[in-house]
Amino acid sequence: MQAPPAQAPPLQAQPAVQAPPPVAPPVAMPAAQQAPAVSVVPSLDDDDYDDLFESTVVVVRSTQTTPWLLIDIDETPFVLYRSNVLGRKPSGKGAPDDAQLVSLSDQSKVLSRTHALLEVDGDRLWVTDLGSTNGTEVLDARGRGTEIAADKRTEVPKDGSISLGGRIVSFKFQA
Repeated sequence: MQAPPAQAPPLQAQPAVQAPPPVAPPVAMPAAQQAPAVSVVPSLDDDDYDDLFESTVVVVRSTQTTPWLLIDIDETPFVLYRSNVLGRKPSGKGAPDDAQLVSLSDQSKVLSRTHALLEVDGDRLWVTDLGSTNGTEVLDARGRGTEIAADKRTEVPKDGSISLGGRIVSFKFQA
């Protein structure tokens, strides 16, 4: 003989679902009290971002060109402006408002992000190390270097060059 089928347990009464309390409509805040809109932007300070640069990038912020050229390590010439900030990814912080931001390619990362300020004054060049990690040297025509102290404006000698953390760039004057 078969056992009688099992009976389902009796249904229990479910508690009544209550509607949520009423919500007041939004109140417009005066413009002065409103929070600014926030957008999420990927961080540009990430070291991986620097690896995207395979060549030198010049950000033009002024039209005050000079007859001077910066000759990069790969012999690429770049027109210099009256004020130029050099580095892997330079910022204009602390530099003259019209300074050009010159991002030099640097796979070995010997350059600081904001390495040096290069200024043109007529037929003279001046360099200021901006507190870089690997320093700046002024080289004479024979290649002898003199390290410059951070924040000390130093003249680049005629036919001289500069070493930015060991990465040498030279200059050419076009009369």
